[in-house]
Amino acid sequence: MTLTDNMIQIRRLSDPEIPAALDLAWRVFSEYESPDYSTEGTEEFRKCLRDKEYLY
Repeated sequence: MTLTDNMIQIRRLSDPEIPAALDLAWRVFSEYESPDYSTEGTEEFRKCLRDKEYLY
């Protein structure tokens, strides 16, 4: 896909969309990245996804 084939919109998520986006981030991380991380590194990433100060 190129930018000329489809319009791509980048925007800030609305508050109701954030939980689903964080869930998606966790699922993708768990499947593709977590196997290369230590248990502590995986838990740290999970904590970041729950930390409002970190996210906002």
